[in-house]
Amino acid sequence: MDATVAASLTFEAFLAWDDGTGRSFELRDGLPMPLSEPTAKHEDLIQRLCAY
Repeated sequence: MDATVAASLTFEAFLAWDDGTGRSFELRDGLPMPLSEPTAKHEDLIQRLCAY
């Protein structure tokens, strides 16, 4: 189940907001947007950076 927000949020309201799913969100134009999950390419890049 996805939680919806009827009105745009302020930054302070966004910090206190929790949709209960455990996902990470970013605030874009007053609306919480879910962050994408990392792909294998992201993980490969992080491993290379850590190796340096």
